[in-house]
Amino acid sequence: MRKHFYTIFTNVMIATILFSCGANPNNPAHLSSDTLGIGSAEDSIVGGQKVLDSSIYSKFVVTVLESGGGNCTGVLIARDIVLTAAHCFSEGKPRPSSVFFGAEDGKKIERQVGVLAIHPEYYPTNFPKRHDLAILKLRAPAPEGFKTLNLHIGKKIPSGTVLTALGFGLIDHNQPVETHVSNLKIIRLRVRTIDWRDNSIYSDMTPTHGISHGDSGGPLVMVTPTSFSLVGIASEMTAVHNVAIHTAVGPHLKWIQQTIDSVRGTPKK
Repeated sequence: MRKHFYTIFTNVMIATILFSCGANPNNPAHLSSDTLGIGSAEDSIVGGQKVLDSSIYSKFVVTVLESGGGNCTGVLIARDIVLTAAHCFSEGKPRPSSVFFGAEDGKKIERQVGVLAIHPEYYPTNFPKRHDLAILKLRAPAPEGFKTLNLHIGKKIPSGTVLTALGFGLIDHNQPVETHVSNLKIIRLRVRTIDWRDNSIYSDMTPTHGISHGDSGGPLVMVTPTSFSLVGIASEMTAVHNVAIHTAVGPHLKWIQQTIDSVRGTPKK
């Protein structure tokens, strides 16, 4: 997930998004790995695959760089707003400085972070970390060609549902956490259970199939034949129970909208 961070991965309910990136965005479940811009099996990263800049997935996932040099992942939910994990920038850790758009190294576009807002009920000492969400207001809108992932209130996700997780984390759990990682990865995770008491999504993972340091704040996405849905934000993982944990986005929709209005200086209605 990030520099000094344990990892987590999970899934939840959310958002309809349509793309126009060459392939038919209205039929994502029927696209091949070529048209989705996903690498071959040789590109596997901790059981996942590399995502290319041509992929529709690369249009809403960003790298979040902290002033101290560490990195997390984030998701674009408005032209000037990125949603990520609170633990990336709490507990005295360096604040975010920049967001980078683009899945591949050498092809990234930078935007400066103007405002950081951490969920007021985030408690880093809890397990799981409750309300592990943060909003970044960019100083300038996202570059042309990049898309927002809308938040959606959907039905509860049953156990066994397969969701898609993305992140800019390490390619191997045994890599040093200081290793710079610059390429976006994608992996499928199966939901074990969702605990609505702490708004956490628990997904099955293994040491060779999961998300790692640098993936914190990354999106957990439901893909259907007609839409992409954001269901959670990567928070942490526990190797003891082979589980990835994501913060469910649906229960936080009110806070997200209120915070977006606040960081933009929009008067309350």
